This record gives sequence, C-alpha cells and structure tokens, in this order.
Amino acid sequence: MQAPYAQPRGTPPLIIGLFVEAEIAGHEMDDIAMLPRSALQAGDAVYLVDAEQRLVRQEVDVVRIVGEDAYVGGLASGDVVCTDTVARVLEGRRVRAVHAVSAALGA
Repeated sequence: MQAPYAQPRGTPPLIIGLFVEAEIAGHEMDDIAMLPRSALQAGDAVYLVDAEQRLVRQEVDVVRIVGEDAYVGGLASGDVVCTDTVARVLEGRRVRAVHAVSAALGA
C-alpha cells in the first residue's frame, strides 16, 4: 500500500489497529520443504540419510530463509534430512537416526 493514511474520495481512512481483507500478490510453489536453517550445508546442499543409513549429499534450491527456517526445493517426499550441525558430518558416514521425520512437501 503506497499511502495507507491517504483518503481517496469517499473512502474512510485506514486506522492503525483495524483489520482489512487483502490479497498479496505472489506465486505458489510446489514441492517445497521447510527445514531448520542449520541443516543447510555450504553450496546449498543438505545431507540425506539413505536406506543403508549412510549420509548422501543432496543439492537443494534454497527458495527463502526466514529466521531459523529454510524453505527448499529439490527434495523428494519421504527424504530423511540430517540436521546435525557438528563438523563430523561426512558423506558416506553411517548414522543412526535419533529422531526421524521424513520431508513433507507442500503442494
């Protein structure tokens, strides 16, 4: 809104604290997952845990970062992402999931 307090002819002013119904222009994106920002590795990648419980580096498309959340594309539904931030994360290393939550992609 360019001039929220301006009064076009015949309309009441927009007063602080009032609610309005609005549409925000943008575009919807499919297959986006929200991850902890800490799961992102250098080069816009994450580590997935494969069926053999080994880490596999996967490049992702970082769409947006908001606070401690990262919205990324490039994951498949059911992918298990390693969120450990410790430097010992290495591709091919065998891991044991402490708390596993599969990626749920928004449609």
